Amino acid sequence: MMVLSEGKFAYQGKAKNVPKYFSSIGYPFDPKYNPADMVLTILALDDPKTEKDLEKLENINSNYAKHIFPKVNTKLAELEYKQLDTERNVNVEFSEQLWILFQRSYLFARREPMQLRAMVIVSLVMGLLIAAIFGNVTPNDWYDLKEIANGLGLLILMGLLLFINNLYTTILTFLVERNLYH
Repeated sequence: MMVLSEGKFAYQGKAKNVPKYFSSIGYPFDPKYNPADMVLTILALDDPKTEKDLEKLENINSNYAKHIFPKVNTKLAELEYKQLDTERNVNVEFSEQLWILFQRSYLFARREPMQLRAMVIVSLVMGLLIAAIFGNVTPNDWYDLKEIANGLGLLILMGLLLFINNLYTTILTFLVERNLYH
């Protein structure tokens, strides 16, 4: 886990060690609060910054440089870097790309069941709405200009449905994660 403040590292390491680290440098954690909220509270600065904020930043940055950075630097020196082959072209079939996207969507659906339910409900409601509007169009009506316009309207409406459905899940993500910041 990496924690930044004003573009500089405040912590880098395992998430479970965050409370212990910040407590050791003079910012005790209240066990009743979410650790993420406590980190945000500790790193919060006034606008405009006060002298106290600048001292706090200096304290956090100097403690990072003294306690954590040497360990990180040592671990980075131990890593072996391989040169990437930028000359190689990889051609992946469309069906394989589609399969990968399907797997990602499946994993997302398993991780976020509430969003999956919301997507299904929105799709069903929009499908019922489309059926109610365009349910009386028969195949013979496609030769009529008015019915062709209705068919094109259907395609536009379906495109908007896909856009709104994806937008809705994005908005829902913010609503679900909103509690993290309160």
